[in-house]
Amino acid sequence: MNWTVKKIFQSYTASTGKIKVFFVVFIGVFLAILWSLEPLIFTEIIKKIEVFISTWEINIQEIMGITFFWAIFILIYIILAYCFDYFLLAKTIIKNYHDQSLYYANRIVQMSFWHYLSKQVGSIYKILDRGTENQLFFLYVFFLWVLKSIASIIFISIMLFVIDWRMAIVSLILVPVAVGIGLFIYKKVAGTQKKLDQTYANGFWIIWNGLSNFWLTKILGLEMNF
Repeated sequence: MNWTVKKIFQSYTASTGKIKVFFVVFIGVFLAILWSLEPLIFTEIIKKIEVFISTWEINIQEIMGITFFWAIFILIYIILAYCFDYFLLAKTIIKNYHDQSLYYANRIVQMSFWHYLSKQVGSIYKILDRGTENQLFFLYVFFLWVLKSIASIIFISIMLFVIDWRMAIVSLILVPVAVGIGLFIYKKVAGTQKKLDQTYANGFWIIWNGLSNFWLTKILGLEMNF
């Protein structure tokens, strides 16, 4: 598993370039920190509303100013996130997908005839199609969700320690519990998913071999009729 992940990042770095990968990671972490700051601004609006409920005194200009700043903050975040997702992340991942597809297609074309005969056609196509597709999906999930989630957790933890270290410790104690529950569910689901993938692979190989050797299938059908 670790070796597979390492190879994926090596291929992504080779097709993208170290400088672009650095910018992908840096901007992804920066956006995660921005998103973590957004609730703090919203909290200020809630505080003003609580003051109004308790004292019936309200500063309209102050509330409108904070609300306007909050709206501008969200708008800027959406624009930056879109530019990051489309112009930087999506293009580099799709380029990696294109390069990997060409690489494995060339390996299949250069495969020796005897090695080709020892393989099922369906299994070769499955490795080319689902392997490159899963790598594409993995990179998207890592940079859009995993990296941002880790950066957000670290940043929020630091903020909690600055605000109140007791509250931070209580919050961090719950993290291993959440991770443990996630791993427990993953272990339960992983076995079923593995069986499902194997069933799909076996069925796909049979169908693909039948279609790719259609003339042989027809001959066998005629032989069974006579």
